[in-house]
Amino acid sequence: MLPACPRAGEARYVGRVIGLLSKARTLGLASALVLATGCAAAPTPSTPAERAATPDTITKDNPGGDAENPVDAALTRLLEEPLGRQIDKFKTLQPVFSDNKNWKRIRFFGYPTRAGFRYGKDPNYAAAVLLYWEAEDDAPTSCIEAVAVKAERIAEAFDLEMDDLQREMRDHRRGVEAVDWPAYEAEWKAKEAERIEKLREQLKKAEERREQLRKRREEYLARREALRQKQLQAQAQANQPEATQPAAETQPAAETQPAAETQPAAETAPKTATPPKAPEPAPSVPKPPGPAATSAQPGQPVMSKVPLLRFTRMRARPAPRTPEQIAAAEKAREERIARMLEERPAPRPHYKTLGRGDMPTIVGSGAFATLFNRNRYLGALVAYDSWPGTCLVQGFAVRVGSDEALAQQVLQRWLDEMAPILQWHLDLREQPEVKNR
Repeated sequence: MLPACPRAGEARYVGRVIGLLSKARTLGLASALVLATGCAAAPTPSTPAERAATPDTITKDNPGGDAENPVDAALTRLLEEPLGRQIDKFKTLQPVFSDNKNWKRIRFFGYPTRAGFRYGKDPNYAAAVLLYWEAEDDAPTSCIEAVAVKAERIAEAFDLEMDDLQREMRDHRRGVEAVDWPAYEAEWKAKEAERIEKLREQLKKAEERREQLRKRREEYLARREALRQKQLQAQAQANQPEATQPAAETQPAAETQPAAETQPAAETAPKTATPPKAPEPAPSVPKPPGPAATSAQPGQPVMSKVPLLRFTRMRARPAPRTPEQIAAAEKAREERIARMLEERPAPRPHYKTLGRGDMPTIVGSGAFATLFNRNRYLGALVAYDSWPGTCLVQGFAVRVGSDEALAQQVLQRWLDEMAPILQWHLDLREQPEVKNR
């Protein structure tokens, strides 16, 4: 039975071990780190008080801060903090980590890798590595098995004890590497040509409607001007002085009709005086029915109710536009139409339309044992569908503190939430060059 090391000595020793491992630069050693080292678990897990750290003491080099158990404090942050994206030196790959601000990009000297990352320094609490290389057999299962063989060889070279590896198949979210860009561009150009043709037809119909409206307006203005001229002429004729007519010819007095012959008063018959007639009553005008009237009386006309007048808000008529304003508006319209008729660049394909790809997974653990202590790590390897003729593999290792269950939860979160959403940069339109650091 191996003795457990004190926490202070453990930090110094693990610093040497991780320092040695950090000089290796492949997923192999990172996988060996992923699957190989860690300190012996304490008899009892740490308490929440032992994992608590002062926020001001948490740094990129020491995410565990001044906690009594910094390893478990750092792992608690990896388990609880939100996710964020990093990017490799070549601005192509974007892995995802929890507590992203405290991860740092590093190089593994002597072992070429696409990118390497660490969480903490002296000692490291977690590490990750990305491998990207050309391969004739680019199936993800073949790629991950090739890396597993390299990891076992490196583990033997560094006397790392590795446990049995567990293999399973998961899936990952496919990205731009799954797009056939020539076919995608051709399909997009065909869609754009169809859209522009339809738009041209719509603009042609709109221009015809504008022309019809312009003609109707010109006809309306012509009729209004003719009516105005007619009214002006009628008004001018009404204002002219009337022509004097010749006076009627007067007939001579001799030709006038003779006055009626008068008869003597004696010969006239006596007439009796007749009483004056009473004035006839004026015809009665029917009165409109009052509020109390419910029905019209016989012989009286029914009066319809007068509708209430509804007043609407009068809108102020805009001032007529100047020729400069009309020209500016027409120019802006032409520019807008020209932008609409331009061919748009192909958009980024959405991951939901690209489906899922195979992501084989290898999970294991390992330890680096010495005469005084035993450093233990949990780790995993995952492989992805990559560009044709290439392999892409990611490895992740987490250090075991006093609570191995906590380290297992951190590793499981990486497998469930972070590893499946590793992606190439969305602006890539062709396969990136294979380069390592």
